[in-house]
Amino acid sequence: LKSVVRAGILPGVPSIPPPAVGAAMGLKKKGAKGKMVSGTADDAKASSASSATGPRSKGSGAAAGPGSPKAKAAKAGQGKAPAQAPRLSPEQREELVKQAVQAIKKGLADNPTAQDTGHPFIPSTWAKTFKPVLGGYRKFLERCSQLKVVEGDNPAKYTVHVSDGKTTPVAEEWVVLLRGAWQKYLHLTPKNGRDVEAFVQRARQGASRGGGAPPAPPE
Repeated sequence: LKSVVRAGILPGVPSIPPPAVGAAMGLKKKGAKGKMVSGTADDAKASSASSATGPRSKGSGAAAGPGSPKAKAAKAGQGKAPAQAPRLSPEQREELVKQAVQAIKKGLADNPTAQDTGHPFIPSTWAKTFKPVLGGYRKFLERCSQLKVVEGDNPAKYTVHVSDGKTTPVAEEWVVLLRGAWQKYLHLTPKNGRDVEAFVQRARQGASRGGGAPPAPPE
């Protein structure tokens, strides 16, 4: 009887399409859990493939795509060369030295108490403007005849002052070395064992071994 009805043989009775035809026409049918599912056969195949694969969770460890922030950051960090000091002509370098000296002198004049803690005054623009070309601040001060360094009570402390211009670069060089030796002495000798006379005596002994040392003053 069913086959007769499906074939539409009986007059006045609508024919019932087979299951495959019904799926192609988008008719609703019950799923595995009793829910009504609509769509074509192709949609059913796509839905089953999607459910089998399942959504990826954030912590699944999937590789980051080319447009992800991590990929962009990694790409940006590739091929970066270290920053190099700009190449200046001797005239340009000399002009930069003048600007640095002027900035230091102006800073000392405008901030007379800036070095009261025993630490040097350093222009705020030194690291960005002057250091890439002129080098470290302390070494620059020691090479500059217009400025002088006064040592503090430990190697980390010193102050900057405008030089009177009477010392020559040659004399300044050995004075810097002597100051360095004094700072080393302070660093290695306990406070209760420091003695200026003992330091001077050792310096005289070292100079006499090298020749040309001046005679010791009379007692």
